[in-house]
Amino acid sequence: MTNAASTGLISARDAILRFNGGLANNGSMVFSNGTVDVFGDVTSQRFVSASDRSRITVSGGGIANFYDDVLVAAGQTDVQVSSAGGLVSAAVFFGSYNGGTTGGGAAFIEGDHRPGHSPGLAAFEGSVFYGSASRLIVEIGGSQRGIDYDAINVLGQISLAGELEIQMLNGFQPAFGSKFLLVDNDGVDAIQGQFQGLAEGAFFGSGGLLWTITYQGGTGNDIILTAVPEPTTWLLIGTSGLAAWVYRRRNAPALPME
Repeated sequence: MTNAASTGLISARDAILRFNGGLANNGSMVFSNGTVDVFGDVTSQRFVSASDRSRITVSGGGIANFYDDVLVAAGQTDVQVSSAGGLVSAAVFFGSYNGGTTGGGAAFIEGDHRPGHSPGLAAFEGSVFYGSASRLIVEIGGSQRGIDYDAINVLGQISLAGELEIQMLNGFQPAFGSKFLLVDNDGVDAIQGQFQGLAEGAFFGSGGLLWTITYQGGTGNDIILTAVPEPTTWLLIGTSGLAAWVYRRRNAPALPME
């Protein structure tokens, strides 16, 4: 099914929508106060300009549950989730999602989150909550944030409970000690929770490489990944050398913000 550009409008309140063959959204989808369950893949694919694009809007304190994949095209086509007059709307993603949200409403990630467009930047103007069954998949193919590697900006609160997976692109190999600002958490609020199995300062393997993670980087509440030596390199450095490197990393100046 195709929702036509400009004139296409799908609106619902307290309803179940089923798109058995998926929906190509070139127009607008509007969900108001109440709960709407959406089944079938939704591709919000039209972007000509900020005023001429496809839209998905949840308003009036409504809740939209997307049970399958939601793909938004490059540009300003993120799902709009409003928060006004004491009414906080929410979007819940049970399938795969690649975008962020505009507006002050809440986003709940219960499936895969694949920020951007291989790679890209996803921005949440409200709060975002990663559930225990979620998986954040981060692609890294270079050192430029949001261009060469996936990144997330959050203006509201962020809560973590799912998995983190790193995928390397085009054979990219980060230099020893390279830092990647994964989550830029605006304000002073601390990140709630942790990725599964990844405590503060934990070393872990993903994407064929070894990393360490901090939830207190940047301005003190950002998530930063740091590339660490491979096991063979550890042997060359020696235990004392590795310990010295860990000390320097933990006491290094905060990563400059862009």
